[in-house]
Amino acid sequence: MFDSLGYDDFTKIENTKFKVLDMPETVELELYEVSERKITTRQEVFSLWLKTPLKYLLEQGVYRLNHEELGDGELFIVPVEKTENAFIYQAVFNRLVKS
Repeated sequence: MFDSLGYDDFTKIENTKFKVLDMPETVELELYEVSERKITTRQEVFSLWLKTPLKYLLEQGVYRLNHEELGDGELFIVPVEKTENAFIYQAVFNRLVKS
């Protein structure tokens, strides 16, 4: 379901959390930033920046998530950084512009 959502849908829920489903314990991904959207004549590109506490490192892959407002959906995330207190992940949306 998340693949049908747009940039504005995600900016409305910035600084909220997704629950990672199908995990042995509760893991939450915090959406702390939605990058600036870039639109060309052919495509739209933006990223979601998420984080987990250092206790949880999620490998690159597709995860089933639940968000209080958006419901359930899948998101492909990639770990990109480890900070002093969090793992940082990126989910990239790169879509063709509808004509």
